[in-house]
Amino acid sequence: MRTIFIAGVAVALATGPVWAQVGAQPPAAVKPAPAKPSQPPKAASTPETRSAAELALSSDPVFDEGTYERIKEALLSYAAIQVRGG
Repeated sequence: MRTIFIAGVAVALATGPVWAQVGAQPPAAVKPAPAKPSQPPKAASTPETRSAAELALSSDPVFDEGTYERIKEALLSYAAIQVRGG
């Protein structure tokens, strides 16, 4: 099973550039994008600058001080399940 997976990944990596070119237009046919009017850059939005309501409606992840530890504990528990063959 592992050999098949490795072979599949190798084939995908080897043919990746070929598939990326499918449907690509030659450079002469590519038109430059129209210039957009200059706008002032938006301030970076951080969880600290947004309200709780905005954070609740957002799909952006919000990490707190305990996020790293929870992810590490979950990874260790899944590794233990894998070792037991589950």
